[in-house]
Amino acid sequence: MKKKSIITFLSLMALLVLPLGTTHAQETAEKVLCMVLTQKDGTVSKFALRDAPVITYEGENVIVGCGEQQLTTEMSEITAINFEEDEIDGIETVATTEQQANFSFNEASFSGMKAGEAVSVYTIDGKALFSSRANSEGDAHIDLNSLPRGIYILRTPSHTYKIKK
Repeated sequence: MKKKSIITFLSLMALLVLPLGTTHAQETAEKVLCMVLTQKDGTVSKFALRDAPVITYEGENVIVGCGEQQLTTEMSEITAINFEEDEIDGIETVATTEQQANFSFNEASFSGMKAGEAVSVYTIDGKALFSSRANSEGDAHIDLNSLPRGIYILRTPSHTYKIKK
């Protein structure tokens, strides 16, 4: 009987505390200084300086790491790096797109992209191998025949895919 009473008491306490936690999370938005990286294709990536982003260079690539986030892009694709205050609330905005990806044994096909957007192929350790651009209909194709067996990362402006060949 005591066990049932304790479980009931803990359940009621959890229900009372839950709304307070939710309200608090909504009110904790704060302004923080961010590094804003803009690419030629219009992609904008923001990294909060309080999270100590690390910038490294590998060949022609710039790699920005911040916690579990990592962005790898060619230096020639960057148009601006700015610093601005932004409101951070811990809720990430997810862009909705109509992009579709289809994978076969030796090809990756993408549709629904903006004309000129890049699809890049990277090794699992972040080394850029090659890229392709979407045509005027928003379609891009990557021939995977030349790649040896392994794990690769395919990156579009709105999605990242990990594939095993």
